[in-house]
Amino acid sequence: GKIDAPFVAGLVDAFHAAHRKTFGYNYAGQQKVEVVNFCVSAFGMIDRPSIDPAIAGIAHATTRLAAQHHEETSALQKVMDRLTSFIGQPGVAVLLTLAIMLWVAGNLAAPMLGLRAADPPPFIWLQAVIGMLALNVAALILTTQRRRDQLASHREQLALELGILNDQKASKIIALLEEFRRDSPGVFNRADEAAAAMATPSDPQEVLEAIKSAQDPAPPLAGGDV
Repeated sequence: GKIDAPFVAGLVDAFHAAHRKTFGYNYAGQQKVEVVNFCVSAFGMIDRPSIDPAIAGIAHATTRLAAQHHEETSALQKVMDRLTSFIGQPGVAVLLTLAIMLWVAGNLAAPMLGLRAADPPPFIWLQAVIGMLALNVAALILTTQRRRDQLASHREQLALELGILNDQKASKIIALLEEFRRDSPGVFNRADEAAAAMATPSDPQEVLEAIKSAQDPAPPLAGGDV
């Protein structure tokens, strides 16, 4: 309700009544009452925060890139991806280990039981099956990794293009600020070499060459040099 004089007076009376009920006395009419904390609870509908359109556009572009990459994948590649995901589960390794142990134990125990071993030591058939499985798993992993590398390459290219675009935007903003400073009569005009350098967009080729020169090892010293 409305906070006015009658409301405050009722609040003070309620305080004195609660004080008398709790402690057996009060100071009504003798001391002033000071309100230290006043808590209010409210319920209502609020507007949900909106996402910056630029950030939303980047997120949508990344999602579209992944969706397009998935759509361009052939049915055979999708089957290979599922096989790779299945083989990569820990339970598959446990089942394969148990199967190998049972196969070895069964072939070792067969002669003791008067039976003919299907794959006696050194377990030629087992070695052949394991070799084929290893070859197929390696091919599956390489194929799946190649597709994921393509998607990662596209994402890196997108991030690079956005970085170059942001650098150009920042350089343009700095150039406009410097132009405003030079044209403003109330601001002292002075040469700012750092601002002038930042107002020039970075050259991607020069940055690449600088990275290569920093990563390349120093050339070996010639014979006899110290």
